[in-house]
Parts: sequence; structure tokens; C-alpha cells
Amino acid sequence: MNERASLDVSKVLSLCVGYGQRMADISNRSLVIRSTDDLVQSVISVWTLVEQGLINPVKREQRYIIESSIKYQYVDQQTRNNADSPTL
Repeated sequence: MNERASLDVSKVLSLCVGYGQRMADISNRSLVIRSTDDLVQSVISVWTLVEQGLINPVKREQRYIIESSIKYQYVDQQTRNNADSPTL
């Protein structure tokens, strides 16, 4: 079950990158799209650590995935909002 979930997450992230590359100007400025490699590595390491029975590192990796995703999305939204607002 964990292996399948990890593979599904990595497939979804790779699809996001693929579809994001259709709009190069957005994907080049997006931290979420540019950080998918880190997120995939973290998901795979969570799966490996669960197999080995290491719980505390799994919690750290999950916290990293959640925190980095939220931070990257926040920065992307702020950057997009600043780019849309007119400058004086």
C-alpha cells in the first residue's frame, strides 16, 4: 500500500511538471513546480523509512513536505499578486 501511494504521488508530481511546462513563463517562476524533485525524494524516503520502522524521521519528512509545500505556494501567490499589480 505505501509503495503504491508513493508511486502515485511521484506520478502526480511528474504530471504537474509536464503540464506546467506548457506554460513556460509560469513554470519557470513557480517554486512549487521547480521543487517537485525534492518532494518526490521526500515521499520515497518516507516510504523507505516506514519499511525500516523508523518513525521519527518519517514525521520529520512529512513535516518538511507539508511546510515546504505551503511556503512555496505562499511565495508563488505573493509573486503572482505582485506581478499583477501595477507599479507607480
